[in-house]
Amino acid sequence: MINRTGADDLLFALDIGTRTVIGVVGRFTEGKFHVLAQRILEHTSRAMFDGQVHDIPRVAELVARVKAGLEEDLDTKLERVAIAAAGRSLRTIRVVVDQPVSDKLIIDEQAVRGLEYAALQEANSRLMAAEGNEVYHCVGYCAISYVLDGLTLTNLVGHRGRVATVDLIATYLPDSVVDGLLSVLARVGLRPENLTLEPIAAIDVTIPESMRLLNLALVDVGAGTSDIAITREGSVVGYGMVPVAGDEITEAIAQAYVVDFDTAERLKREIARGVEISFTNVLGMPVIKSPAEVLEAVTPVLDRLTAEVAQNILELNGGEVPKAVFCIGGGSQVPTFTDRLAVKIGLPPEYVAVRNRQVLQDVVLPDDDLIPGPDGVTVVGIATTARRQSGLVFINVTVNGQEYRVFNAHDLNVAYVLSFIGYGIKRLVGRHGKDLRFVLNGREEVVLGELFRPAALLVNGEPANLRTKVFDSDHLSVVDAVDGRDAQAVTGDFAETVGDLSWTLNGEKCRLPLMYNINDRPAGPDDQITGGDWVVIRPRPCPVRELAAAKGIEVNEAVVRVNGVIAAPDRLIRGGDNVKIEVSDDQAGMDSHDQADGRIRVIVNGREVVLTGDPEPVFVDVFNHIELNPARISGAVDMRLNGREAQYTDPLHNGDRIDIVWQERTIEEQSG
Repeated sequence: MINRTGADDLLFALDIGTRTVIGVVGRFTEGKFHVLAQRILEHTSRAMFDGQVHDIPRVAELVARVKAGLEEDLDTKLERVAIAAAGRSLRTIRVVVDQPVSDKLIIDEQAVRGLEYAALQEANSRLMAAEGNEVYHCVGYCAISYVLDGLTLTNLVGHRGRVATVDLIATYLPDSVVDGLLSVLARVGLRPENLTLEPIAAIDVTIPESMRLLNLALVDVGAGTSDIAITREGSVVGYGMVPVAGDEITEAIAQAYVVDFDTAERLKREIARGVEISFTNVLGMPVIKSPAEVLEAVTPVLDRLTAEVAQNILELNGGEVPKAVFCIGGGSQVPTFTDRLAVKIGLPPEYVAVRNRQVLQDVVLPDDDLIPGPDGVTVVGIATTARRQSGLVFINVTVNGQEYRVFNAHDLNVAYVLSFIGYGIKRLVGRHGKDLRFVLNGREEVVLGELFRPAALLVNGEPANLRTKVFDSDHLSVVDAVDGRDAQAVTGDFAETVGDLSWTLNGEKCRLPLMYNINDRPAGPDDQITGGDWVVIRPRPCPVRELAAAKGIEVNEAVVRVNGVIAAPDRLIRGGDNVKIEVSDDQAGMDSHDQADGRIRVIVNGREVVLTGDPEPVFVDVFNHIELNPARISGAVDMRLNGREAQYTDPLHNGDRIDIVWQERTIEEQSG
């Protein structure tokens, strides 16, 4: 806000229009704008067309005269001024952008700003594609609505969801328009205090915020363009422009009565007076016409103008008829304009009305108001807008060491600066890594993706976010967000989930090997798991012989005990088993002890048998220590000693393993 005291609290506003230049100087007191001095002058030639400066020296000359008159009235020097660009130069882009969000995280303010920034980037891209090489400045944007997973919300902050949507409108000015206005000011020694758009300025003073909950339309019928703005639900939701306005009415009169442009302009203004109009045509012939005759001559243009304005209002308002239409600007004073517009748009005539300065809220006018009509509204709006948006028109901002010249829009923040310089939104908004979902041993397993590392924003070395305000000469530092890595896993990562794999071999802790399978195909511990896989991990059944061999232990000449019980080398090991293998050295000691007692211990068909009597027994002696079931003895006998084919005379030693089988039927034996 402007903060002046004494003589410095004056605010100078200029409306540099197609037909006139209006200057107003005032002061804000207790929230009201008091107009202290004002001047209005007409261009002596067509130095501007459709609100855009064409002849800079001629426009500057008229601005200088207005400025000098105001300085004389106030006995003070004016150095700074608020201005507005014509609505014809305005480009409005409306976009709807979706963005995925994590349903695991609450949406915060930063996420909402990121969504709006993505929409602004999309609007910028569309404008660049449509306008080619023309440079545009975004002068403002507004989020119209938010949607989360299909539900319309007024505010996304604090919610959770999967897809967030914003409906956003952005407004732009071409660089050529801005440069033309600034060149005029430079020629007369004025510095721009604020630059806005004429429709924004007009609606600021014509439809205050307290009225914007209503669906209203504002039409500013100037000389070159008819600017349109729409309000609804507390916001300005659309801007538009029709390239038909007061000059087309003037040109129709000039064609009908063969007069020059200035004479036709006078005739247009005198229609409303209701008296006969006298003039001289270009042939020097005097002519007298009634207001009705002149109005009849411009009827086709009035019908075309009101039809285009009505169509534009309906398009901006989504096809709906607004509750009322306010009209300002000199062109709106032509008789029958509001009635024709009411018919075209489908409203009762009393709901389409001209707004004069006298009805403006929070504006105090002088008793001898020089511009009481609707043509003096916009300049007051330029002043009131400037009070809130004061500042340099352009500022210099450094981003990551590079300096940029940025248009100083209202509430200039980090998001706007980054959008202006084309800093991609994807560089600021990270993505969480994708989760990995699969089935492990019949149960769903989820490996979470890595969280993204958010972008780091600094303004002048201090932590910032997308909403942080930016001022002239600020330094911005931006470190891109880093996407989280997608979840990855191999089968071996889940070895610990399949139960107890530990077992003991001669006091040493060991682990059972695992069997891996992915989608019914054998796999290894280093095989990658992908989403949707069906993974099976089980302990692989292994006999003592295989596990002992892996440790370099030969069991053929050894005694195997599992959990204290002598077992065959082919015994399958389970988690938690305690295995002891007594190898040859141990066997010698055991042989000496047993032989001293006249006993030798062997394993017959998996059971321990103690041989007594002969200190040097042979294989056939075993039959004396086991019981044979004659009913189960048939066919040839298969005799094996420690896994090898045995002979009846083979000597036996402590710990030998003996297998005796008739036709795959094992004999029953007992110890003798």
